[in-house]
Amino acid sequence: MKIKIILIILIILFIKNIYGDILNLSDIQNYKELPKRVFVIKNKLFFDYGSENLFLTVKLSKKGKNNEIKRLKLDAEKISNKKNKIKQIPVISNETYSKIINETSIKIGMKENATLHYQYKDDSGTINEISSELKITKKSKKSTTKEKINFDKDESKKVLQTLIKVAKKYTQDKNQFVILAKDMSGIVYFYVDTDKSYILPLILPPYQKDESDISFLAQSTDFLYSFVIKNHVIPIIKSPFTSSYRLFSTFSSALLTFSPNISENYYKENIKNNEMMDIDDFNKFLDEDLGTKEYKAKLKILIDGEDFFNDLFESFRLANHSIFIQTYIFKTDDFSTMVANSLKEYSKNIDIRVLVDYLGSIQTEKPSKDLAYQSYTLPKDIINFLEEDSKVKVRVHPDTWVTSDHRKIFLIDRKKAYLGGMNIANEYRYTWHDLMVSLEGPIVSKLVKNFYKAWSFAGLGGDFAVAYRSLFTKSKRPENKETDDMINVRILNTGATDYEIYDAQIEAIRRAKQRIYIENPYFSEYSLIEELVNAKKRGVDVRIIFPEINDLVISDKLNLKIANYLIENNIDVYLYPKMTHAKAAVYDNWACLGSANFNKLSMFKNREINIAFYDEKLVNELLNKLFIPDFENSKKYEKQRNVPLIYYLI
Repeated sequence: MKIKIILIILIILFIKNIYGDILNLSDIQNYKELPKRVFVIKNKLFFDYGSENLFLTVKLSKKGKNNEIKRLKLDAEKISNKKNKIKQIPVISNETYSKIINETSIKIGMKENATLHYQYKDDSGTINEISSELKITKKSKKSTTKEKINFDKDESKKVLQTLIKVAKKYTQDKNQFVILAKDMSGIVYFYVDTDKSYILPLILPPYQKDESDISFLAQSTDFLYSFVIKNHVIPIIKSPFTSSYRLFSTFSSALLTFSPNISENYYKENIKNNEMMDIDDFNKFLDEDLGTKEYKAKLKILIDGEDFFNDLFESFRLANHSIFIQTYIFKTDDFSTMVANSLKEYSKNIDIRVLVDYLGSIQTEKPSKDLAYQSYTLPKDIINFLEEDSKVKVRVHPDTWVTSDHRKIFLIDRKKAYLGGMNIANEYRYTWHDLMVSLEGPIVSKLVKNFYKAWSFAGLGGDFAVAYRSLFTKSKRPENKETDDMINVRILNTGATDYEIYDAQIEAIRRAKQRIYIENPYFSEYSLIEELVNAKKRGVDVRIIFPEINDLVISDKLNLKIANYLIENNIDVYLYPKMTHAKAAVYDNWACLGSANFNKLSMFKNREINIAFYDEKLVNELLNKLFIPDFENSKKYEKQRNVPLIYYLI
């Protein structure tokens, strides 16, 4: 027996000697752990995190070409200082790197999932950018992925020489050093060789927490507890009035299905060539009949994830006081984890609040296989991850009676806002087609008030906290000022008893005289579809854009069912070649866009926000940036396709 115990102890000591402490990739990725030292042995770069014989390593190119990006590998090696010739490599911290950026105006990073770029100022002060798409090739299922980048050699060499000249001041004039790249790029380090004018971007090995030990029963129990207790019992106690309204809206919206208000001859008389709807009379209807309001705003249209997230991240960087985020989905994937890491870092200095929807943000999906890298730690729960070791405040909107908060609003310093269709997830950044707008001016003050109301509602006080804020709390902050270049922008909502988005758009369809262009991925509200058919009958140019393949199978089939009916009634239907998540419409000279889909949930049940405007220049910009290119890039749906009977019943 004693011999067995001695053998076990010896084995444990042997294992500890070989591996030391476990190297936690999660801590490295989240910058809790920095390398104790970095060194090179025989053209192999080692990152030592104090785990004795466990390192992150990468083989260095002998020629030093700037045409690759490499993934660090986890290696267990016994390093002997006597046997090996070790060359120490200095590490430039993120703070020092910031000084270099300020001094050289050169930034290095991943602009998107597959583009590495250098941004710099030339002698005239103009900002230039060198970038190249990361090409990924796979020889076979068993072979490793090769990741290479091709730059303009002369231009990139000039930029690198400028960067290296300044960086050497901070490394005691060393020829080789490593830069810690603490940003949202996915790159953790840059290895720099000044003799070869060589920069090698490095990313971590894939890492994901193992949830295999969580049983199906445990997951099911957790879901039922969350759905029943967190989303119904507790919200009904703290928000009895809103819960009652939501229950009422669930039944009332169902009744509207069986009794839609459709008028075939509405506004049919006296339509002339090139005549648009009377916008003054329509605005009067929106003011008096719906009780909605206009606010002054400067508006910028942002198409797709690259435009939006680059603009948003720059606003994050410039924020001085606060970042408020209200989103339906904050997914647990590699891109969202990058955003979360950034918010956690910013929370050290400014007020960060994140309001998510329960149904939208309980997803914990794996990284998309289409991404060039999946190097970020995937936490089990994005909400807990945001709050862990940070000052980020997070609240969850309860989905009582399956009523979600579907709004997507980002507020920076209470002065700038973004809203539209994009959540925080890989697909919105990299693969889907979508639309957002940025807003400045008095309209942002209104959006901030709405955010505080939603924030109070999601807290412990519920309805009572909202009432207290409305009655006793007055903002001491000055309203955002109006400038001459601002236009009138109207806010439209869907809530428990507010159907402003539906009422405004059905009235716009009825009044339209020349054109109705709609792009929306989820299109099933019967009354709106019938009004579109009536508009076509009276001579209006009606065009609808669907995604060719929807992200939801049921929506895909339902869209085909609707498309069959629309082309049967001579309405032009276009199928966009990838998933379009844009939610926008133009009715003559009036545009409406935001978070709302063309289905019953968005029109009568969920919390939604759209904006509307009639500025001719901006309406034309929306047409030229979104609708006209999408018409050209889409296939016209001309032949009806078979849809299983079950989807007609649904």
